Amino acid sequence: MTFLTEKGVFKMNHAIFAQIVRAVIRQRYHNLENFCQTHPEWTMDELLQKVPVDWHATPAQQQSVRRLFTDYEWMLVHKVIQRAKTLPEEEMRGAAIYQQAKALIAQTWLTAPYCKAQFQQDTAQIYLRLSCSYAEWGLDDQLDFVVPAQIKRAIETHQLDLLTWAKQLND
Repeated sequence: MTFLTEKGVFKMNHAIFAQIVRAVIRQRYHNLENFCQTHPEWTMDELLQKVPVDWHATPAQQQSVRRLFTDYEWMLVHKVIQRAKTLPEEEMRGAAIYQQAKALIAQTWLTAPYCKAQFQQDTAQIYLRLSCSYAEWGLDDQLDFVVPAQIKRAIETHQLDLLTWAKQLND
């Protein structure tokens, strides 16, 4: 399985990668149309292919998809796809498995002394970035979550504990 090749093709053995990408786009941009408006290198037709075995992606398209994920999340995508290849009954649940894995990892990280949480905001979204630092340059891991404004306020005012919030992600 290859994601980015030198010829600009996303090659997949199945559509799980596309499921995860579309789910992350919907989470961050609310819908695929908004993503296409801010990323004109993609068309709706390209994003809606039923089983995109080969996405012939331009370098700009590759970059826009890759930027949806932190390095750790990108590695997690690979793990979810490998798991689905091993357990075919989970193939149609790729995006859900990816989100569950992120939530489980967040719960573990939040109990670690080397993990920190920080809110970041762009023009449209509020993100919670969890970072784990291993005291070695270049080895930090990060997970990003889109967080509604009311959840951010609850966490900042201590009405909601971060670990409790992370446990609720899988409910």
